[in-house]
Amino acid sequence: MRLLNHLLSTNLLQRQEVEYYLAYTTRIFEFADIYEWSSVLGYDYHYRELQAEHNFKWDLFHHIWNFKC
Repeated sequence: MRLLNHLLSTNLLQRQEVEYYLAYTTRIFEFADIYEWSSVLGYDYHYRELQAEHNFKWDLFHHIWNFKC
């Protein structure tokens, strides 16, 4: 929640995008139940890099990506 607050307060995330961001965060914790935490963190890191670079909606490409540990 701290990161969500930071993104909102710095205008890196708009209020209308919060639902997508929360869906993405939920997916990360679902991954944590299945995969090793270090792999989940690696996925999260690269996803955030691409999201910042291309500015796509959070959780938009979850159905395209093939996540492997």
